[in-house]
Amino acid sequence: MQKKDFNFYGLEELNQKEAVNGIINCYISEEVHFKMICANNDCAISRRFYWNNCYEKKTLDLWSLLSKLISNKIIIDIGAHAGVYSLCATITNNTNQVFSFEPFFMNYARMSTNFKINNLNPNNLYMLAVGDMNKQSTLKLNTNIHYLSSGGSILGKGNYEIPIQEISIDSFIKDIDKPKVGLIKIDVEGYEANVMDGLQGLLKLSEPVIFFECNEESVAEYFNSEISKNYYFYEINDKELSIKKVDKLEATREYFLHNRVAIPKKNNKIVKLLNSLI
Repeated sequence: MQKKDFNFYGLEELNQKEAVNGIINCYISEEVHFKMICANNDCAISRRFYWNNCYEKKTLDLWSLLSKLISNKIIIDIGAHAGVYSLCATITNNTNQVFSFEPFFMNYARMSTNFKINNLNPNNLYMLAVGDMNKQSTLKLNTNIHYLSSGGSILGKGNYEIPIQEISIDSFIKDIDKPKVGLIKIDVEGYEANVMDGLQGLLKLSEPVIFFECNEESVAEYFNSEISKNYYFYEINDKELSIKKVDKLEATREYFLHNRVAIPKKNNKIVKLLNSLI
């Protein structure tokens, strides 16, 4: 049964609670729920499911809804972490094919295990970073290397540096499959412009719905200047459980307000749906 009561504890409040160990039941809806592992507080996502009964509640509700609306499409999860968005999309609609990309080996291993404990096929999980070209790169981490990092980035500096393989989506997805891509999620800690530069060929052929974090001014500037001609932008409030259409994106560091969704203007069905949810 779906849990009805939600909390919105922040990280400081969660850190004051007892450690979470075990397999956590994660509910999106009555129809969509799955399990994730947390080992001695090493996964912030499953900890939030445990204490808050949700994680990015409104965003995942919308992600699941759009995953259900499309059929026989490709869904791409970039910066998949422990796999919450990939798990949600796969369980919501198994007619779609979900490709998941996560460069940090600890996150990737946990995502693979999370797929296995839900009896899902892990064959489309890739330990790769996504950017604007195929190359060797470096992932910087500021958390303990044994923790499932949610802030690892190719940009900036970190206490740990890990060599990784970076690819572009245009090189990875075959041209014949590019028109099938219906939904993309990007969570790459400020590297969004590079990811978008590496999927321009795909955008011309499919114009998918794009979920992304907007907690850096450079991200807002890129989307405002590069894709606003063909997309409408919506801000998601994961605490108030609301959606707002905006003409121009603005970045925020507020945890519950950092998610955005870009909807192609020509997709009248989904534009109408989003506007009905405001």
